[in-house]
Amino acid sequence: MIKTGGSSWLIVSGVIGFSVIVLATLYASATGQSLWGSYYFDPLTTLNNNEVVLSLMFWPFILLLPKKTLFHLFLGICIFFLLLALKSLADIGALVVGVSVIAGRKIGGRRAGMLLAVIAALLVIAVPSLIKISGAGLFATPSGINNESLGITSSSRHRLAMWSFATEKIDEKLWLGLGFDASRHIPQEDRRLAPNMEIMPLHLHNLALQTRLELGLPGSLILAGLVFSIFYRLATFTNDGWVSSLAMAPALGWLFVANVSYSMWQSWWIALAFLLAIFMKFALAIRQR
Repeated sequence: MIKTGGSSWLIVSGVIGFSVIVLATLYASATGQSLWGSYYFDPLTTLNNNEVVLSLMFWPFILLLPKKTLFHLFLGICIFFLLLALKSLADIGALVVGVSVIAGRKIGGRRAGMLLAVIAALLVIAVPSLIKISGAGLFATPSGINNESLGITSSSRHRLAMWSFATEKIDEKLWLGLGFDASRHIPQEDRRLAPNMEIMPLHLHNLALQTRLELGLPGSLILAGLVFSIFYRLATFTNDGWVSSLAMAPALGWLFVANVSYSMWQSWWIALAFLLAIFMKFALAIRQR
């Protein structure tokens, strides 16, 4: 008999959701078709939206698990098979970031959490400069995008190319930016990487760069302040380092994915941030009871 407590129902819901993902993966592997959407060698979706949600929602689920070795063993097995199923480096990166946050918070305590808040905020402002000195411009040409000698995946090379292109446009309107949602309308026909490949399709796939490009330095400063205030709060709202790190893990995971995958204005992506906050709030309240 399942208890009616919120913790039990949330755990059951998580198990059901994970089971659906496993069944969808097995079905796609066996039939070459997807249970939803079109199938392009990815059993979950044509993009990586579902995988991102899965990797980020993993953390509030952990908060609800009892502190027992058997549960942790089961959890470790689930994570292992989850990593095998994921096709996107962004999803794996979100999990790696989450684990790193937990390890850092555990070793360095509250000060490590506050340091992460400062670093995250500074990176929001520094990203354009970091892209410039990274050598990303090497991939912003038709010959560069096809350069496989460095062992970088094609999608990563395309990301670096569009980010380099974005820094060029940022320099054109260094202080005030190009305006809201301007990245969709930047002329770039003369910079195509191939007949079927724009240098920047629709948006930058980078929250910090898109903020600086469209909203200028004032927008970047506002975003940096928001990032710092959120992560500082998550680092200091409790003396329980385990709970604090589990609260920071999905937040930093979301921020990581936001800077490698999606547009800052995609409604489902913004909604996921609020949904994560709501789930974490419920999980923390249930854990305290």
